[in-house]
Amino acid sequence: MEWKMTVGQVSRLFNTTAETLRHYDRIGLLKPIINEDNGYRYYSIKEMFKLY
Repeated sequence: MEWKMTVGQVSRLFNTTAETLRHYDRIGLLKPIINEDNGYRYYSIKEMFKLY
């Protein structure tokens, strides 16, 4: 099982906004896993290290 967190969880953990995380996705800095059914973004541990 892969460890992953939602945009809200990551934004609280890193004390940033969800919009900042979406911006990082748009510019290619972070690449979350996107659930095709609902469009939710999930961040893996690999993405957490990049953000840290």
